[in-house]
Amino acid sequence: MSIDVIKWPSIHNINTVTEKFKKISGLKDVVGAIDGTYIEIPAPSEPNTQCYLTRKCRYAITLQAICNTDLSFTDCFAEYPGSVSDIRVFRNSDFWHNVHKNYRYFFPNEEFIIGDKAYPIRKWCLTAYRDNGHLTEKVEKTMKLERIWKGIKMSGMKIMMMKV
Repeated sequence: MSIDVIKWPSIHNINTVTEKFKKISGLKDVVGAIDGTYIEIPAPSEPNTQCYLTRKCRYAITLQAICNTDLSFTDCFAEYPGSVSDIRVFRNSDFWHNVHKNYRYFFPNEEFIIGDKAYPIRKWCLTAYRDNGHLTEKVEKTMKLERIWKGIKMSGMKIMMMKV
C-alpha cells in the first residue's frame, strides 16, 4: 500500500510540483521539503533502551519525511532510534543511497529538495544560510529558503508528520 501512497513525483508531474513550490516561494526547481520528527513509542524492553531516548527524554523512533506543497509524503524513512541525529538518519536513508545510485531519476532537470540546517548542502539538497552580515547578493537570495521552510512548517507539514 505505501508504494501507492508515498511516491516520488514522476517525470510527467515533476514540473507541476516545482511550479507549485515556485508559486508559494519564488524559488524555481524545488521538488520537496525534508525534515525529521519523532514517533513516540513505549519504553523498549531490550537492553539498549537509552538509544531510543530523544533529547526531550522520551522514547521514540526517528521519522524522516519529504513532502510536497500539498503536504503529501513523497518519501519516508523510519529505521533509527530517537537518539540518532537527522544528518545520520539522512545519510543512512534509502533516499540518500538511491539518489547516489540514480541521481537523474530523482532530479532529472537539476531540481532539489529543501531542508533546515540539520541537512547537508548538496546540489540536490539546499538549506538556508545564516546572515552574519558577510553574505554575497547571491547567497542573500538563497536565504529565502529559511522563510520558505518556516512557511511550510507553519502550514501544517510538521503537524501532519507528528500525527503519523
